[in-house]
Order: sequence, then C-alpha cells, then structure tokens
Amino acid sequence: ADVYLYDEVGNLVVEINGLVSKQASRTALLRKTESWQDWLYTVEWQIQERQKIDTCEKCEALRARLRYRTWLIFADNSGLGQELATLLTAQNQEAILVFPSKKYKRNSQHFQINPTNSTHFQQLLQDLGETKHKLSNVIHLWSLDSIYNELTIADLEAATKLGCSSTLHLVQALTAKCAQSLRLVLVTRGANSASGIANSCLGGMGKVITLEHPELNCTHIDLDETAPQNEVSELFAEIWHPQNEAQIAFKAGNRTVARLIRSSFNHQLKEVSLTSNQLVITHRGSLDNLQWQPVTRSVPSFGQVEIQVQATGLNFRDVLDALDLYPGAGALGLECAGKIVAIGEGVDNFQIGDRI
Repeated sequence: ADVYLYDEVGNLVVEINGLVSKQASRTALLRKTESWQDWLYTVEWQIQERQKIDTCEKCEALRARLRYRTWLIFADNSGLGQELATLLTAQNQEAILVFPSKKYKRNSQHFQINPTNSTHFQQLLQDLGETKHKLSNVIHLWSLDSIYNELTIADLEAATKLGCSSTLHLVQALTAKCAQSLRLVLVTRGANSASGIANSCLGGMGKVITLEHPELNCTHIDLDETAPQNEVSELFAEIWHPQNEAQIAFKAGNRTVARLIRSSFNHQLKEVSLTSNQLVITHRGSLDNLQWQPVTRSVPSFGQVEIQVQATGLNFRDVLDALDLYPGAGALGLECAGKIVAIGEGVDNFQIGDRI
C-alpha cells in the first residue's frame, strides 16, 4: 500500500510507497541483534535525477499552488538571486529582493535589512503584510557570500551572522507573522565538503527547522562548489517544481539526495598492530584523510616515560587541527590513559606497570 499524510492545509508531509504489513512471531520480535553495529545508520548522498514533470501529477498539483504568489528572495551579491527573480517574473510571479545592510531601507520591490537585527525581519514581514503581498516562498541565498578558502576566525564569525543568525531571525519572524503555510529554501554552496565549513552550520540548522517547524516546509539545497554555468537553471527547477526532498546537493554535476542507510562501520581494526601505529592526518582539511600509519618506538629520554595507550579522548583541538583550523597544533593526540612500559633516566616518581 502507498500511504500519504497531509497537514491541515493540504501539504504533503509524509509519503510511504510500497508499505507491506506482515505478521511477526513473538520469537522474531524478542530476538536480539547479533551486534550493536546492527543499530547504526548513516546518511548517504545518492545520485537521483529529477522526475519528469509531465508524468508527475503530484508535482503538477504542487506547482499549481505556487502560481501567482509572492517570492521573498534574500539575494546574494553574486547576482544569483537577481537572476532567479528574473526567471520567476517570467512565470508571472512577484519576486521581492532583500539585501544585507546596516540600516533598514525599502522601496517597491527591494529591501535592505541588518542580518543581526531581529526587529528588521519583523518589520520586513509587517511591511509586506500591509501591502497585501501573499507570501508563499522564501529563498535564503545570503550564505553564498561567505568566504570558502583560507578561513579566519573573523571570516567564520561573519559567515555565521550572515547565514545562521539571519536565518534564526527569519524563522522567528515567519512563525510569528505568517499564519499561512509557506516554503523556506536555504541555499548553500559546498556545505558537505571541507571548504564549506562556513555553510555546514546552516545545513545543520535547516534540519532542526524541518523538525521544529514543519509548517515552513524547509528545504536545504547545496550548490556545486564549481558554480557551473547552468546553476541558476538548476536552482530554479528545484524551487519551481518541488519534489518533496528536504536535502538536495549538487556535486560534480550530479544531483544527489540524502538517504538513510545501514552503516558499514566496523569497530575492529583490521591489519593494524595496536602496539606500533599512530593516527595521523595525511592532508589537513578533511576528516576522511585520517589513517593509521606504522610508527617506530623510541627509547625514553631523560625525564620521559613511554605509555602503552589503552584509551584516548577526542579533544576538540584535534578536530580543529585535522580540519586545518588550528595552525601549529602539531601531532594529533592530547590526552590518553594507559600504563607505563618504559622509563627514562631521571624519572623517580613512576615505575613500569603504573597506570597513568
């Protein structure tokens, strides 16, 4: 059977295709899993082409609800938001652009607001309501103005204000001022890559918005790092013909969607001798570059001891070091527990076999 759940205004919120119910024995229900790993799942980005609109009645119904509406676009400085507004206007839609600024300004089709001032967002929606605009879609593109390479702490703070802070104020204003259901689209670039750390926070925030405010129908679209020429067309297709995907990412020219799959994680280290290996980062910037490498044990020098490591702690410094955000941090590893297996000269307060 196919199951469809709709909210109070008719928006599709849950779709289950091919649901099958079978009788299960008491033995099967009480059966224990063979390993705790059977409970682990992970998110995998799978390539999925867009459905053809002429064969998708559900998408056509969704598109019908989008006709003759107002689109509020928080436009970036690269011009993608303005190009998007042009395409929407060609479809007989009303597109209102909002740009970041220090002071609140408005004219017929453009606004300027402060990303860190919550009252500006409330004033924006109030002004739109007074002019009888029927808001149906909100597109947030401000995070595209973030710096992607060689980030400094100041760059990260600025990106957080432009992305997450503005989105927080926007959601608070939408939930307080808008009674009707609408669609919020958060657009980032390379949020799932090492260079997109400034945008990854907004991607995580989008997941929270989806759970806490389903009435906003939040969708996160992550654009390709390479910014292909047909980018605005791809983005327009996603927002004009929505296909019930909450997370979409364009990677290397492919459209991918997030799917929850059973994890293949194996906690047992294979082909690794635990007595003579060290965890290193071959190239800082991505945790995927962590690997075990053989290390030669050395005799403790004066005042030194050698510890057989039995447990280590994941320190946040190591995470920053691996992501190349902690210059001069040195080798990975800051704290551990184990026992002393060798002692150098001048060590009087420890003995071999001591736990430390």
